[in-house]
Amino acid sequence: VSPGRPEGGAPTIVDKLLSPGKKSADEIRVELEQKQARAEAMREQRAAEEATRLQKQREREELQREIEQAERAEQTGIDPNRRDAILIDACAKYAKARDLRGDSISTLYNWGIALGDRARLKGDAGDKVEARAMWGQACEKYRAAVECDVARTQSTQALNNWGLALQQMSSLERDPEKRTARLLAAVGRFREAIRRDPGFHRAVYNLGTIMYALSERAGRGQKIGRAHV
Repeated sequence: VSPGRPEGGAPTIVDKLLSPGKKSADEIRVELEQKQARAEAMREQRAAEEATRLQKQREREELQREIEQAERAEQTGIDPNRRDAILIDACAKYAKARDLRGDSISTLYNWGIALGDRARLKGDAGDKVEARAMWGQACEKYRAAVECDVARTQSTQALNNWGLALQQMSSLERDPEKRTARLLAAVGRFREAIRRDPGFHRAVYNLGTIMYALSERAGRGQKIGRAHV
C-alpha cells in the first residue's frame, strides 16, 4: 500500500504515476504540450483560412466595383479611343472575375457584350478584320455562357446576343456562302432562345428580321441551306 493512503482507499496521483504501465509525469507533461500545440495549430489554420476567405471576398467586391465603374463609363459621346480603352479594361476585369469565381453565366455574358462593343468600334473605324475577330470572340463567350446553364433557364439572353453577333459577322463576310452560313447559324440561336422561353419577344423579333433577310437572298437566287439548331 502506498504511504499516506488508507488500505482500500482511492488511488492517488502518485499511485497512478508510479503504478506499472502508467505514464510518468514527464510523459504526461509532453503529451499535454503536444495537445496544446495541436490545438494552437488548428486555431492558427482556421484563422488563416478565415483571413483568406475575407481577402477573396474583398477582392471580389473590389472587382465588382471596378466592373460597375467601367460599365458606367461606357456612354455615348465619349472619345472612341478612350471608350475602347475602357472596354479593354472591362474585359480584363471579366477575365479576373472568371479566375476568382470560375465560369459563370453573368460574367461570360457581360464579357461577350464588352467584346461586341469593341467590335462595333472597330467596325466604325473601318477595321473589318479586327471587328470580325472580336465578334468571333464575343460568340465564344456567349457559347460558354450557354454551356454553363445546365438547367437551360438563364441563358436566353446569351443565345439572343449570340445570334446578333453572328448576324454582325455575316455582314462582314465577303463570301456570300459564308454570309448565308452565319445567318443560318444565327437562326438556330434565336430558335433555341425561343424554345427555352417562348415569351422572349426580342428573339422572336430578331428571328423575324433574319428570316426576312434570308427570304430576300432566296428571291435573288442565292442558295439557302438549313439553319443549325
